[in-house]
Amino acid sequence: MSTPTPGYLTRREGTHFVLEALNHKAQGLTKLPASMIGRPLDPLYADQPEAMAAAETAFREQRTIARDLRVRRADLAVANQTLRLTFVPMPPAHLVVYSEDVTEPSDLARGLADAEARNASIVAAMMEGVLLLDTQGLTLLGNAAAAKLLGVREADLLRRAPEDIRAWRVDDAPAAPGDLPWRRALATGEGVSAVRLTLDVDGARRAVLASARPIRDPTRGELTSVACTLTDVTALEESSAALRESELAFHRSERWLDAALEAGQLGVFEWSSDDNRGTWSPHLEALFGVQTEPGVAGYLELVHPEDRPRIAEIAMATLGQPGASFDTHYRVVRPDGEVRWVRTTGRYVEYDGRMRLLGVMADMSERYRMQEALARAERLESLGRLAGGVAHDFNNLLTVILTSVGLAQAGASSEVQRELATVQYAAERARELTGQLLAFARRQVVEISVVDLDALLRRTEQMLRRLVGDEIELRTEDVRSGAHVRVDAAQVEQVVVNLVANARDAMPQGGRIALATGVERVDEAAASALGVATGDYVVLEVEDSGAGIDPTVREKLFEPFFSTKDSGTGLGLASAYGIVRQLGGTIAVESEAGAGAVFRVYLPKVEPPREGAPRASAPRRATGRGESILLVDDDELVRATTARLLERLGYSVTATGDAESALAAAAAAPAPFALLLTDMSMPGMNGLELVQRMRERHPQTRALVVSGNPPPAETSDALAFLQKPYTLESLAARVRALLASAG
Repeated sequence: MSTPTPGYLTRREGTHFVLEALNHKAQGLTKLPASMIGRPLDPLYADQPEAMAAAETAFREQRTIARDLRVRRADLAVANQTLRLTFVPMPPAHLVVYSEDVTEPSDLARGLADAEARNASIVAAMMEGVLLLDTQGLTLLGNAAAAKLLGVREADLLRRAPEDIRAWRVDDAPAAPGDLPWRRALATGEGVSAVRLTLDVDGARRAVLASARPIRDPTRGELTSVACTLTDVTALEESSAALRESELAFHRSERWLDAALEAGQLGVFEWSSDDNRGTWSPHLEALFGVQTEPGVAGYLELVHPEDRPRIAEIAMATLGQPGASFDTHYRVVRPDGEVRWVRTTGRYVEYDGRMRLLGVMADMSERYRMQEALARAERLESLGRLAGGVAHDFNNLLTVILTSVGLAQAGASSEVQRELATVQYAAERARELTGQLLAFARRQVVEISVVDLDALLRRTEQMLRRLVGDEIELRTEDVRSGAHVRVDAAQVEQVVVNLVANARDAMPQGGRIALATGVERVDEAAASALGVATGDYVVLEVEDSGAGIDPTVREKLFEPFFSTKDSGTGLGLASAYGIVRQLGGTIAVESEAGAGAVFRVYLPKVEPPREGAPRASAPRRATGRGESILLVDDDELVRATTARLLERLGYSVTATGDAESALAAAAAAPAPFALLLTDMSMPGMNGLELVQRMRERHPQTRALVVSGNPPPAETSDALAFLQKPYTLESLAARVRALLASAG
């Protein structure tokens, strides 16, 4: 009779192989004591990595591996024998190791003959049900645990197909042959792991995890049998169902609480007065910028110095009186120097046998920033309204000056003409100032035209030098692209001023700002990165030698109200970006810490305007033919000057100071007026409302609205617009053209 081959049964637990059983032959060969059962083998054979690596590979790849290795007995310090180790995985978690002493030539045939007895002794020791099936699916070998799960006697297992019993899938549908792991392993030659089945055992249902692995002839590779394991998980499923439901409810509540705290930017804290220790939620770690929860003294160090005495007083008062509570706002200073506003509510109560301070903190920083930004915006809006009002009154004065100059120039001597030209030039410059005031008030009139960007920068150079001061060098040597853009010149000037002012603020100790222009072809890749269309762009660069921009700040540069300065509105870069985007371009920023910053303004390039023919001699001033005009303006000086101008041009003028008087004059007139010339902004009924009323009564009357503000949304042949302050020539031309269109 053959002598059994030494065999070991191990079970995978985590990263270790734990010894579960070994036969007498194995113990005699390796001197492995029985006390090792239930303990991992890895530490014992840590000095023999080849053997452990082979075991890892066999278990991971679920295939049989045989190795001839020089190993030592457990009671010796050095390798003393050569063993042929065969590692056979037994799903789902076991590995059987057979060892054969090949120090002397071994008889392989004898080893094969002993395989059946060897397998039987190992399988019998396992707690899981184990079946060995032939290629027809009939049982060759099975242990008592398998017989119990299948509801038969152990002796009745042999030559029986396991699917003779009733089985159901995890969805409670009857299991077909293809659902059974051993049948799938026989059909495909591949292993199948942990298929959950329900078996009918003596009328009771048992939950089972079934796995199967094919066994092949080591020399020919042919499939010879299938090893199957059955693990009863009924008790485990029943006992864990309530636990799972409890855990789900707990995690659901925890998620709801975390979501609520996150949405409200809230954090909770707890502090024990017994040991001066506490905990707080993760949101407070982000708020304070520290990982640990300090005691009272440590927390007070985080409070802003100006708020610290007040918070210390509140803390001492609360901690001295059980049941006391507080609700207060204050500032904290993070380790990186950032100041945050917080609101803290808390109560000092007895909890779990100890006096504890429990409370909630809310990050109020964004709310405070928005309140401050709103206050700044309201102040800015008030200044804008003031600037708009000043510009409106100033435009009326300039209208009087310019029209009066036009009247006075007629028939004046050459010497007087020169003096009047000086007055007109000064008035034109003043008109530019009112345009800047209107731009500040966001009431500027947008005039899109083709502009030479280099020429525009040269015109603003002196103003920019005054803006940056003497301590900053402004360089414009590289402004020489010679390219044109289609823009509103005043808006582009505003963009340049905002970018230069931003560069100046980045260098409080002085430095260098360089302006440059160029032309760049933007391909599809660059266009996608910049967010613009492909094509040729004129690029304006504003480079400074400041401290550079932090990446986190760079992401928010163009957000409204964002500012790194204590003063300012935070609108400069935002308005510049908005203007450029409206013009079909964009602004890109490059900056590294300590290396300054470069702002690149991309504007679509256009062709320069064609040179026109030589100017003809000035045309004759457009005059009237006695047409009747109803003039309405609440400014007496403007009204009187404009009336004289129109009469000088040959028109019949009726002047009123408000809309109601104008309607009365129109009703009393023997015939409809040819033209209504009205100011847009007047007390009571404004100019546009007056035009509407006149159209209802006299639809044939043309209308000309004048204002220092932008034109109305709709104009037509019957309704025209003239920008204040206007000159004699511009008024004469617009009135004549409007009346001529009436036929």
